[in-house]
Amino acid sequence: MNKAIFYIKKHENIIEFWAKLISENNDVIIDVKLSYNNYYGSVSDWDKHTLKVHDNYSEFTNEIYGHYLMPIIYKFLRFQEIHQVKQIQFIGEHSDFYIVAGFLLENKISISGLKSYKLKRFYIVFQKASLYLKTQILSIIIIIFKAIKNAKLFSHKFNLKNKFALIHSKSSFKNIEKLKLDMTYFYDDVNLKKKPNNDAVSFYKTIGFIDYLKLIINSFILTHKIIKRLINTGDNLFGSYGTIHAMNFFSKRIGHYILIEQSYKNIFSKYSGVEFYSGERESRYAVLAMKYANISNCFAIGIPHGIAYSYNYPLKIFGHRYFCCNQIEANFLNKIYDETKFIFDPDISNIIYKNNSISQNEEKIVFFTEPRRQSVNFFIIENLTKILNQTLYIKLHPLERAENYKGFKNIKFIQDFDKAIQSNICVSRKSTILLEAVYNQSKSIALLVDPQDKFEFENTFPALLDSRIYKCFSFEKLAKIIK
Repeated sequence: MNKAIFYIKKHENIIEFWAKLISENNDVIIDVKLSYNNYYGSVSDWDKHTLKVHDNYSEFTNEIYGHYLMPIIYKFLRFQEIHQVKQIQFIGEHSDFYIVAGFLLENKISISGLKSYKLKRFYIVFQKASLYLKTQILSIIIIIFKAIKNAKLFSHKFNLKNKFALIHSKSSFKNIEKLKLDMTYFYDDVNLKKKPNNDAVSFYKTIGFIDYLKLIINSFILTHKIIKRLINTGDNLFGSYGTIHAMNFFSKRIGHYILIEQSYKNIFSKYSGVEFYSGERESRYAVLAMKYANISNCFAIGIPHGIAYSYNYPLKIFGHRYFCCNQIEANFLNKIYDETKFIFDPDISNIIYKNNSISQNEEKIVFFTEPRRQSVNFFIIENLTKILNQTLYIKLHPLERAENYKGFKNIKFIQDFDKAIQSNICVSRKSTILLEAVYNQSKSIALLVDPQDKFEFENTFPALLDSRIYKCFSFEKLAKIIK
């Protein structure tokens, strides 16, 4: 019977997950890195773990799947399956280990090496109870707060047009608005502090005084039903310990979800058999929109606010028709979902991704940062400024602050996105930016000097495998391309 040891190695700020396969005689058969290893996590294998969805699965299922099962558990699961491991020892402490251990325990695998009390039933029950109470309190507070801010005795009047859009982010509005369609925009003022346009209506203003009153009275029951499905889904997908993490992550989001569901119910009740648009893809709001679209016989059109993941989401992707970033993405999604709804329309992509033309005096080298793993941004900027004989321009992600980059020399921040993306050399790690650069007469370069970036570029985002995007795995190659 094969055994395995899972352990971690640390290199500065980088943590790598490793595995040893141990024979019955306690000999080490292999010692291999699991992190960013195509053999244990390639996109070519992901469709082998398509999940069967039950009727009582949570609206958060896709997000649970994308947050925990695929990026955390999958590589360990593949190692266990390939080598038919029945006993596993964990060496070292890491929160991911407990999520993986909880999952494997559900699959009757023997586990040792972790703080066992964390995986015991009494600990799990206590944590779930604490999070249950926390979620109930947060939900009623959020609903009451929004009711005080938005509720009126008489319903808000708004101009209903023949089409409408559901907007949950600035980037969604930006892409959909470019289509210049005459429609009513409903938007989430939690994420968009300003009205996207004069006729836009906040989701929370579509809920009348009586509806708010009912939501407050029924808050406990509504929240309980959502938590129950969330726990059921989490336990089925990756075990009880992982469910604790999911409950903690989504606890502050359930109150908003209850409000958005009421808003959607009110919006769709006023529409029947019409087209509507959304920039959501696999989120809980995408799932919710499809539910009410099918009830009201409305036709859902997805306009992406970013590139699609290669994961085969259990509750699928939003839309009766979904416009992809390029043909590569369309082909990939149609194949894994056995659909024909994913299409690439060059005219639509030109409208969405091509920005207003700006005359540029000189070609700049612009690095577009990412908010996740900021240390990789620092590493790239430090090395780029060494090899360049010109100023490096930095376009920060909206979630980042310039103060974090003050220590670098020979850099300038560029605020205007149109100026940054057009007719320049655009360098990024892995993002929609690389495609937008192609549509704006820029040279698009994916700089993949970080192992995790390289793995995710090749396995997680099919649209980025576009031949128009240069791929650089070293600063030396980047310097040659620039010259």
